[in-house]
This record gives sequence, structure tokens and C-alpha cells, in this order.
Amino acid sequence: MALTFTSGKLLFHYDIEFNSDKILHESLYYYPKGQRHKVFVRAGSDFSFGAGIVTGQKAISKMTGLNSAYLAVAAQMNNKICLQAHQEIVNNLIVLKGDLTPLINTIINKMNTNDDFKMKMAHALTAADLGIEDLNAEIKKQNLIDRKDLSPQLVGIPMATGQTSANTPTLYMKHHVGTAGVTDADRTFPATVESMGTMRMFTVAGPIIDALQNGRTVVIDDFGAYLHHELCTWLIHQFGTATNEKGAQLIVNSNDLLLIDTDELLRRDQIYFTSKDSESGASTLYSLSDFRIRKDLDARKAYELGKFGAFPFINGGLQP
Repeated sequence: MALTFTSGKLLFHYDIEFNSDKILHESLYYYPKGQRHKVFVRAGSDFSFGAGIVTGQKAISKMTGLNSAYLAVAAQMNNKICLQAHQEIVNNLIVLKGDLTPLINTIINKMNTNDDFKMKMAHALTAADLGIEDLNAEIKKQNLIDRKDLSPQLVGIPMATGQTSANTPTLYMKHHVGTAGVTDADRTFPATVESMGTMRMFTVAGPIIDALQNGRTVVIDDFGAYLHHELCTWLIHQFGTATNEKGAQLIVNSNDLLLIDTDELLRRDQIYFTSKDSESGASTLYSLSDFRIRKDLDARKAYELGKFGAFPFINGGLQP
């Protein structure tokens, strides 16, 4: 994995390779005044360091395990340059993967402390045509014994220290209903009864709005899960419009073939494929721009014809 990023006005390039057992390679370079300088290069347990960068790096390397990233260890030891690079990655790289339910409370807390963020969240769900016109969240103290969503083990840990209650956030969504006589209470529901699609939009919109506000990078696995293609397209467009003033970035993994759109949505160098070798199981990542193709070629149709690889060729039925 390789990352090129800026912190303040300083450019960094960080590279790391690893397997299930250890770090195979790791390096960090930075570019003061546009000149490339090595901070460190690592091959397994062998390290080399840039001349005159920061003293003490050799001592830090001796405390770094084979399965630990040197960048993280050096940051913990307050190595100035490594700490700056590490903080930039940790603070400005948002990775969404797997079950996003734990994000709900994080988004609720931000809504309750940032009125602008709350307004934009409500606007996003309204604009997405989900029938939602407003959001509200209550945070109440609740006895831990009454928390049905927590296992006895998790309840027991805080109670052992004398903590018997915890703040419990509850999210409500107000639906647009034009029928006469329907009150706000009648059209306001707890988020627990909302559809998977609505909740997926809520948990994806939160980090995206945060990224656009603060210039962060969002990485989303299985981007199109529970979302209509038009919603996915709309979200991608937010990063290409004039409103993306802070240079936020979106990186997604998706099986939605309709996103292979080089006419209105993405440039060719923004579309990547992953091809898995059937023998070794290793995956190769490459860009659509690597191929010399006509400008008027329909990239989606070409992909479906297998011209770019990374296409599942299914042979036979479910039964052997």
C-alpha cells in the first residue's frame, strides 16, 4: 500500500507491504522545498535512515516488532516527522468497512455538537429522496441492566467499577407526509424501524459530509450496498463539484458496473480494476488509463466483453 499526501505544506510518501506474519517493507520520504529526503526505509528487520533527519531512530527501530509498523511506533515515541505523518493518516483517512452500525452513535454525537453538520445530514437524506425531512437525536441516561443490546459481560465491566448507567443515544427520523391531520409525532420514527437502505445512507453520508467539511479522504468498501445506483452517482459527484473546496477525496470499492462511466462521472485514471490470479490467489490492481483505447470507446461495454480483465467468467451451474 502506498500513500502520497500533504500535511500542512509538506509532501509525504509512505509505503508499506506486509503479510499475515510480519511487515515486509516500509518506507517514509518527505519533500521539504520540493527535494526528496529519506526518513527511513525498512526491509523486514533491517533499517536505514536519512542523514540528519531526526536522532534516535535507530533506538526506536530496536523496539519495533516484526509485525508492527515502524511509523506507528516512532509516532508513539514522539519522533517529530513520523508523528506528523502518522497523525495526518489517522486524522484524515476514514475507512468504512463491514458493519457500519457502530458509526451511528458517532454521527449522533457530532450532530448534537455541530448544528451545521446536523443541518447537512438532514439535507442529505432529504435530497436523496428517502422521504426524510428532519433528524433528531436524544441522549438519555439508562441503567446498564436495562440495555438489551449489551451482553452480560459488557455490562459487568463498567458495573464492577461502580458505573451503573450510561448515556444512550436514540435517533429519530421525521418523514414527509402530506396527508391532512398527520402530526409530527405520527410521522417521526426511531431509526431502528428504518430500512437498511436508509440507515446505510445515514452512516455513509456522515463521514462523507465530515470529509467535505475538513478535506479528509473517505475509503468505502462495498460502496453500493443497499444504495440505488443514482444515489452512488450523486455521492461521487459531491467530490467533483465546486463545493469540494478543501480537496476531499473518495475511494470506493464497488461491483456496480454502471459506475464505469467515463462520459459524465469519472476520468479514466480514476477507474481501477482488480484481477485475481486463479493459481496464486494474488490480486493485481491496474487503471483503465493503462489501456490504449479510443476516446469514443464505451468503457463499460468493453469491460463486459472482457477487454480489461477483472471479469468473472462463470462456468456451469450450482450443481457439480
